[in-house]
Amino acid sequence: MKGWVYIITNKSMPNLLNIGFSNNDPVLKSEELNKSEIPHPYIVEYDALVNEPKEIAQKIQAILSHCHENKGWFRSDVPKAIIAIRQAAADSIIVENNRNAEVKKPEIFKREPAQTKPEAEKITAKSLDIQDLYIAVIGEKNTDYYLAQFENFDKRQDDKLSWNWSAFLFTGFWALYRKMYGWFFVYWGIVSISKLFENVVIPKVWLLIYLGISISFATLANSFYYAKVKQKIKAAQHTIKNETTLFESLQYKGGVNTWVTWVFGVAPPVIGIVASIAIPTMYPAQTAIKPMPDMIVERIPNVSQSVSCKNNKGLTEDELTCLVNEASDKHSDECMLINSQRLARIRKFAEQGCANAQSDLGAEYANGWGFTKDEAQAIIWYRKAAEQSDTGAQRALGRAYEEGKGVEQDAVIAEGWYRKAVEEDRKAAEQGDLLAQYDLAQSYLEGKGVAKDETQAIFWFRKSAEQGNDLAKNELKKLGQ
Repeated sequence: MKGWVYIITNKSMPNLLNIGFSNNDPVLKSEELNKSEIPHPYIVEYDALVNEPKEIAQKIQAILSHCHENKGWFRSDVPKAIIAIRQAAADSIIVENNRNAEVKKPEIFKREPAQTKPEAEKITAKSLDIQDLYIAVIGEKNTDYYLAQFENFDKRQDDKLSWNWSAFLFTGFWALYRKMYGWFFVYWGIVSISKLFENVVIPKVWLLIYLGISISFATLANSFYYAKVKQKIKAAQHTIKNETTLFESLQYKGGVNTWVTWVFGVAPPVIGIVASIAIPTMYPAQTAIKPMPDMIVERIPNVSQSVSCKNNKGLTEDELTCLVNEASDKHSDECMLINSQRLARIRKFAEQGCANAQSDLGAEYANGWGFTKDEAQAIIWYRKAAEQSDTGAQRALGRAYEEGKGVEQDAVIAEGWYRKAVEEDRKAAEQGDLLAQYDLAQSYLEGKGVAKDETQAIFWFRKSAEQGNDLAKNELKKLGQ
């Protein structure tokens, strides 16, 4: 839809402009205003025929919000208002008409080809104040917020700390959105370096380090942005003397990268939704697994597992018997078949991402149950399960690094995995999980991932024993309890 955006003035109200839009000739708007009792007539200083005039008028109001008086009235001058209209309308302008160009010709819109070089250099950015230049660089997104921040920074040069929620919530991506590429890489560089220490410190401590980095960045983000905007303005003023060109150049170099919102904000959830719909359709066999019959030795499923993983119940009575026989080198054709079925089932669940099955498969490889003993393969499956918070796999990795089985011996990494196991066990133990209580007691007894403490070990063994855990009862007897 085509229409006009216009600038109307009245001599009785200096420095006040009426800026709006109309589907009819703006002269009719001025005539309508002239019906009111006022000593001087309303004059249309400028109008432009554009596409979607209402939308453009809203953008103009956002750009000039710092000088908005009331309704369609703004305290500004015509040249600045024309720049704002051109910024808002961009390629939508069909025809421009500066109706009073002969009466009032702003210097910034005149061409003076006959001027000598010294005279041309006198045309500097005098009518555009610093706030206008800020607006050009900031763009249309959150203009008022950043103008207020910059105004405070201009007043108090020594104190440039303030809080930016966007920088805190979206971290380095905020810097990328605001075209501060250097700070984007600095932020993620610091985070990446700190990430290297995750396996050698307590996980909660590392999270505190990351939180500290995010808080510091959010506190300094506005001052970083202020300095960047100032830098862009100074560089442009040094090389550009014409106001219009200066403003347009800052607009081009400033603003925001809207693609960041789409690439990092919209695309991931959309891809996730599409994948969640498409993958089950493409691979239905992996999402409709029937429970195995005759499961009598039930495992407590990991709380992080999907519904399909809950079908991985554990060992049947026959499987348990055959596993014991295999460990005792007592083989039979029937057990070979049962063991083969057991391994096929565990691998199936493991390959579908079930942590408890991945941990079981790691144990199969580590002990040579049904497979040729392969410590490297054991590490691969233990790690997959450990990354899903399976405490058995985390302790297995800790032992592997401690003893150098399947990996290079490393006491620091071993302790890191032991600590993660203790952290997960503690959560479950405090919720009443008898197996987690037993495992936590063992950790205190052995001093793995936590300081050795026999009192704490007895406390958690007793908790587990009270729920009927015979293993915990045996440990208490060994400790004289």
